[in-house]
Amino acid sequence: MPDIRGRMEWSLIGTRGTVSPLHADSDGLGTAVVVLHGSKYWIVITRFGEHDIICSFDSLGPNWNPYLVNEDGVANRFRFEGVHLQKGDML
Repeated sequence: MPDIRGRMEWSLIGTRGTVSPLHADSDGLGTAVVVLHGSKYWIVITRFGEHDIICSFDSLGPNWNPYLVNEDGVANRFRFEGVHLQKGDML
């Protein structure tokens, strides 16, 4: 089996004030964040299913709309959590 680790690593660089739209990192796979300079607000949004059970990413389905949380009366079906990462922090 070929070594594919080098093909699975990538980096993002943003300038001060950079904002990205709501999205799922790496198609729902694990994402590691290391802040090399400045700081970053990392916000995680999870959807509640029936009886307030948190749904897995897989349950969102192929037609998932990342802008659903902007629709009227929908935000209460999600949990929003955030952390402020500083230079040297890793998540």
